Amino acid sequence: MQLRTALQQGLELLREGHVGAPELTAEVLLRHAVRCEGVYLYSHPEHELTELEWLHYGRYLHERLKGKPTQYITRVQEFWGREFHIEPGVLIPRPETEHVVEQALAVLRVQASAAIEHTTQHRTANAESGHLSNRGDRSLRSRFCAGEAGVVGQASACGGLQPASLDNIPTHRSLTVAAPLRILDIGTGSGILAVTLALETGAQAYATDISSDALRIANRNASTLNAQCRFVRCDLGSAFADGSFDLIVSNPPYIESTNIQTLQREVREWEPREALDGGADGLEIYARLVPDALRLLRPKGSLVLEIGSGQGKSVPALFDGQWRSPAVVNDLAGLPRVIVAQKA
Repeated sequence: MQLRTALQQGLELLREGHVGAPELTAEVLLRHAVRCEGVYLYSHPEHELTELEWLHYGRYLHERLKGKPTQYITRVQEFWGREFHIEPGVLIPRPETEHVVEQALAVLRVQASAAIEHTTQHRTANAESGHLSNRGDRSLRSRFCAGEAGVVGQASACGGLQPASLDNIPTHRSLTVAAPLRILDIGTGSGILAVTLALETGAQAYATDISSDALRIANRNASTLNAQCRFVRCDLGSAFADGSFDLIVSNPPYIESTNIQTLQREVREWEPREALDGGADGLEIYARLVPDALRLLRPKGSLVLEIGSGQGKSVPALFDGQWRSPAVVNDLAGLPRVIVAQKA
């Protein structure tokens, strides 16, 4: 069978099965079966599928018709311009979560500017007192380099961290981090936030999750993408000492328990419930995470959280006077999506 015929037959099957985005799904599954780029499908429509390619394509179509998400079939999802390995057992990355990265980078740029300004003032004071030295200024500028794309620092500035072996992951409060710029991703899942921020900033990134499967997948993504991250199996940030981090990010479960059954079939039947269910009011994890983040952050450290579209008031209400007023950031649809708060 030729590519053009296989693509058309797959499209018809998906349409009959009322699968969303049937054209794109048929193309992605056929590309995965043939192991080719999208352009090849249309530039070589006469390509004859091998028996193995046809068997794979048929199996992928069958799985998708049964409700299995495309990302769990192809084991790939793009996030922030990079391909991440995805398996059942971790939440499939959504485009909305890229807003967390955007806000985290914005926070780090502000911190970088403040650090450079402080060092410049210190140099001026030293010069006036006859103790001129530019050594500290050079080191800060190499660590905090705010570029056009919001990049802060370089990947080589991570202090030589290597992804942790899952056999040696600590499960109790034992780590006191002592690196120049330290980021924690709570509930990392596939590791998209920790890995992306490590690569974009050169910071020392740590990530936690209660799921061993999630940590295995996150560790694989860090290794594949050459990101300097360490992964810890624990509840929230319980493995770390007070005042260990400059920035904490998280995309916690925020769907109300009673609403789980109203989600799309692909979500409610395939994605891990523990990554979706936020308790009776959707705030169960936030209510624990906010005070834990306060403990973990250094003075003036920041917390960046993804929230549900209806939580623009309920989540900010969890922050007390030990925080500066949390800011609510909308997504491209104008819906509340991210909370940014700074420790007072």
